Amino acid sequence: MAAFGFFLKPNALPLPAISVSPRLSKTNLSCPYFHSHCRFAIRKFTSGMKILMKRAYVREGVPGWSVERQLAALSDAGFSGPIFQDAMTRGDKRGRRVEALTERASLLRPSGREGRETIIVATIRALALNSGPDLLGALKAAADRGATVRALSERLEIPPGAGIAELIAASTAWDRGRRIDQTADARTKGNAAAAARAADRRAKAVAIARPLWGLSSGEMPNTEIARRAGLSITTLYRTLGRRSVAQKIAKQRREKNNA
Repeated sequence: MAAFGFFLKPNALPLPAISVSPRLSKTNLSCPYFHSHCRFAIRKFTSGMKILMKRAYVREGVPGWSVERQLAALSDAGFSGPIFQDAMTRGDKRGRRVEALTERASLLRPSGREGRETIIVATIRALALNSGPDLLGALKAAADRGATVRALSERLEIPPGAGIAELIAASTAWDRGRRIDQTADARTKGNAAAAARAADRRAKAVAIARPLWGLSSGEMPNTEIARRAGLSITTLYRTLGRRSVAQKIAKQRREKNNA
């Protein structure tokens, strides 16, 4: 599990240094009276301080949001604290298994620590597997810790005392983000598949035109090669080069074969 860290408020004073006089003997240092006074002094000094903790969470299985993209978003936001990260198998993703999110469970486990806490995610969709029970359960667990959840992409802040309107906004943002990311992911995959099909068709067309490119122009005009291959004459020249060169190479090859 990621290490815990905390940060004091910028205007908080540093703890005073406690110096021990050389005259203090080992007996004095072990004296309960001495230690109780030290504890009282430190407790009195820090009684008005509020500890501010910032932690982040990322996980696999968020369409449109790879772990690398989530980490980049946290870095761009200036976050440099502890990060809890869950890895998920293909079966975990398909089954949406909450029990696979062990690091999230550690992040949201009950705590009696005093102080403010902020849990940062790149997108609200990283926090939960669905916009219903899982998201609301995660937000409740964060509230029980006194933690505010901050979603960077949606610019959401859900404080511990969030009302029904804020919870509905978080759920709506989760659903909207899923639709947008799934559409973008499908569009990217579709464009890649279309590009692959176009490249395959082009390769087959060039394979048809290449042996005809070396024939004499009288025997096989450019227009006929373009018609057979389904390519423009400009594309033929750009792909196969000058035809006179191809014809010269083809002639030399025929002469060599006939020799």
